[in-house]
Amino acid sequence: MPPLVPRWDPTKCIQCNTCSYVCPHATIRPVAMTEEEAAAAPEAMRTTDLKLPKGTGYKFTIAVSPLDCMGCYNCVAMCPKSDVKEGGALTMVPQEAEADQAEVWDYAVNKVTEKSELAGDANIKASQFHKPLLEFSGSCAGCAETSYARLVTQLFGDRMFISNATGCSSIWGNPAATCPYTTNAEGHGPAWNNSLFEDNAEHGFGMEVRARLWYGGWLRGRA
Repeated sequence: MPPLVPRWDPTKCIQCNTCSYVCPHATIRPVAMTEEEAAAAPEAMRTTDLKLPKGTGYKFTIAVSPLDCMGCYNCVAMCPKSDVKEGGALTMVPQEAEADQAEVWDYAVNKVTEKSELAGDANIKASQFHKPLLEFSGSCAGCAETSYARLVTQLFGDRMFISNATGCSSIWGNPAATCPYTTNAEGHGPAWNNSLFEDNAEHGFGMEVRARLWYGGWLRGRA
């Protein structure tokens, strides 16, 4: 059986962003675009008008990376407008059928500016307009742990210190030669370090104390 990835139908989507919220690998994301950004997008991009807030003039799309998706079905299972039998806002299709979405993904993620006014509210929908600072990890398909970790990076990732206890999170969090934690446009992102087993609380406290001492000295040096 070929790998399956989600196909988005803009005519059935209610733009709740739940699909992005539950994605363990950050391979499906809501994107709001100005008319100029939408006009410059690849021809294969599917778009619709942003429903809420009204009057923005933004276009909306759900960008899916067909080359990074693990095919776990989380997005389809949680989408309130998906029907496994008849199809809905999201339908799993063979990866090759969505090959043209790779270019769409690259454009949406790398060329479209983040719309900060859409990410200000404390709810699921708004949270997913923040850039995730954890993506494409080596976790198992459908892993819930990375969904939670990714969400935390969207809310606080530009100022996070992570004291990681040994376990699955040290396998997908820092495999040899790669790291799924990333940075925002200003180059800020989570600071990750691994501690051994149960002492990660003390380890994390040391990171916090050292950061406060450094920052306090930096401020005094600027005075």
